[in-house]
Amino acid sequence: MDLITIIVPVYNAGQTLNKCISSILNQTYENWELILVNDGSTDNSGELCKSFCKKDKRIKVIEKENGGVSSARNIGLLEANGSYIGFVDADDYIADDFFEILYECAVNGNCDISFCDYYEEKDGYQKEYKSRYEGNCVLSRKEFVDGIVSGMIQGFLCNKLLRKQILYDQNGEIILLPETISICEDFLYLIQIVWNAEQFSHAAFSLYYYCQRNDSAYHSPYNRRKLTEILAYDKVHEILSSKMPEALPLLEKKYLNMALKLQDLFVHSKQRNEEEREFIQSAIQKYEVAVMKNPEVSSAEKIYYKLYKWFPKKIRMIKNVKHWMELRRMEKKYEI
Repeated sequence: MDLITIIVPVYNAGQTLNKCISSILNQTYENWELILVNDGSTDNSGELCKSFCKKDKRIKVIEKENGGVSSARNIGLLEANGSYIGFVDADDYIADDFFEILYECAVNGNCDISFCDYYEEKDGYQKEYKSRYEGNCVLSRKEFVDGIVSGMIQGFLCNKLLRKQILYDQNGEIILLPETISICEDFLYLIQIVWNAEQFSHAAFSLYYYCQRNDSAYHSPYNRRKLTEILAYDKVHEILSSKMPEALPLLEKKYLNMALKLQDLFVHSKQRNEEEREFIQSAIQKYEVAVMKNPEVSSAEKIYYKLYKWFPKKIRMIKNVKHWMELRRMEKKYEI
């Protein structure tokens, strides 16, 4: 059985870290090493890491100055000894058979990346996200890229197991996550490494529990760091232009939606930075015409994009109502 390196970046996760690490300790697949990278935490996270390290020799703790989640993951990648790499966020937790199932799917299908479905926990409720793939299956590179770009496959790292061999470039140097990108760095990283992989395995089980926090980088209110999402998408567009141009229409549709959401956040925050406003407007305009001319984009979607562009506050109001109705539905489901 191959060694799996599990990398957990830790920053002020004192309230969730115990549940996260305990879920790793409970894994039915036992041949693993856990690298906890304490990214300059100012709470009790560091002490918790050291406490777990004393209990299990498979756990290693690395202390570093705060540099963000990508820098912490990169430290873990450089220290990894495993043949496979898995990432778990300190806010989240995993099913007991998470790594056993992903490893079996990778080995049995001779796949370089295996991935599973997941649950999202928010506001005290749990929602399952299942992919459209039926049962366990093996995907080609094109199917996987199309899935990542379209959103059929979630573009984050934490529900995936990666063969370490595919993480090296042509010069034999390990490919690291982009530390200047704060949003969608996982999506960009997957697009960077996917060309070294041949086959991809989907495990038809929801094994990862993604616990959404309102103060996370992705879900927090507008701030300048969110503009790096545009940079990530620009880089993905550049890569696909040379590697798989047929995927560009899907990406450009996703790009426009991303830019409109950024505009929504910017307007809602009542920011007055003209440079940032123009940067977001430029991103909206970049592929707007291409999306509107794309026959694969429905008329309803095109109308939605137009309305979202010109009336972001009204669209936000509608979305808030839909979110409230979803919460009410969940309350009834759980009989709250």
